[in-house]
Amino acid sequence: MSEVFAFPFLRPSVSRIEAGPWMGPDTDGACVLPELLPDWDYSVSLGLQRTLELDLEGLWSDTGLGPSSSLLLHVYAATGELKLRKCIFERALRDCSGSVQLDIGPLALEGAELQGYIDLVTVLSVERAERIERLAPMAPGSRLWEDEFRCRLEGGGGRLPMEARDFSEVSAQYALAPWYFRLEESRLDDRFEAAFQVILNTKRQDVLDAVSRKDTLMMPILQGDLVRHILARLLHSEEFTLRAEDYPNGSIGAVAAAWLDAAFPDQTAGQIRDMFEQRPADFEAIVFTVFGGQHDG
Repeated sequence: MSEVFAFPFLRPSVSRIEAGPWMGPDTDGACVLPELLPDWDYSVSLGLQRTLELDLEGLWSDTGLGPSSSLLLHVYAATGELKLRKCIFERALRDCSGSVQLDIGPLALEGAELQGYIDLVTVLSVERAERIERLAPMAPGSRLWEDEFRCRLEGGGGRLPMEARDFSEVSAQYALAPWYFRLEESRLDDRFEAAFQVILNTKRQDVLDAVSRKDTLMMPILQGDLVRHILARLLHSEEFTLRAEDYPNGSIGAVAAAWLDAAFPDQTAGQIRDMFEQRPADFEAIVFTVFGGQHDG
């Protein structure tokens, strides 16, 4: 069922804003950005652009604003389960009249910063209001129009599934923990991103900020801890064979087996399990050295 919102001020008819589609990359130039980009390469940038046509005379009439009012156009991008949002485009409309065409872009989003999908939110809001009618919007930032488009990215170098939550609302016992791992260890054949998730604590703004900027101190700690956690959980399971070829490519079983092969290349499955059970400190130190250590270059 659709949600219905009642705004405390007049808003323009949707016919006053003609929004063109988002245009994305293509081998021969720009093409309409689809809802799914298959085989996306995270090593390259994502090019974006679109055009808006505004009927300002009609907009002023619909909203009860005077022609000396000014507007702001913003485009925000959010990506991944953490939904970290940033402004990627801003333009002010001052002393404009009639029909105005706005070209957004070309913009470029770094592929390394994208995580599974991207939400593009375009917002038209009030910067300064000349009120002609009592119900005209008055406060700066009042949203007159917005739309949202989601594009899913599929391809090499899949991203770590993340979300953010206030841990204090779940349990006071780990209210200040930096993160929490959710793993479905029985789903060894499922894709990694479907069976595993990192949940970050919104009460730990220091951690959120560090993860969002891919801090070179924080990210190795997070990576080493999640690899250690997953391997420890799966090695407790008798169903886990430790052989990547026993599981589909990209599955949690195949990824974990590949990690073990990288950390213990010259050891059999039995030897790895023996170290895990009898010398857990050695096991964890080796795992962290391989996956949580800092690397130059």
